[in-house]
Amino acid sequence: MITDALGALQYILVDHTGSSQLVAAATGERVRVLGFPVVAGNSGATFRLRTNGAGGSAITGQIILAANQPLPWPPHGLGYCEGADGANLYLEITAGSLHGTLVYQQIK
Repeated sequence: MITDALGALQYILVDHTGSSQLVAAATGERVRVLGFPVVAGNSGATFRLRTNGAGGSAITGQIILAANQPLPWPPHGLGYCEGADGANLYLEITAGSLHGTLVYQQIK
């Protein structure tokens, strides 16, 4: 991973009550999640990160957070997970809501 062509750090706001694409696919690049500090909403949250939408491959297991519980994934240089080349990054929320930030790179 260290020898990969690293892209710039990118940030997006996460304020979701339903599933959605977080990062669009780019030919020849993959999305590496460097940080995902989020907090569940008042009713908690159940979610996972996937590639290529609801039918795509899961890149995390299902994560369950209690009401207002944080997920302490601060930015980390090596990353927590990454998708396949040319795949988008999709947030699948099956219950509740999430609020926070996604920190990522698109790498070659």
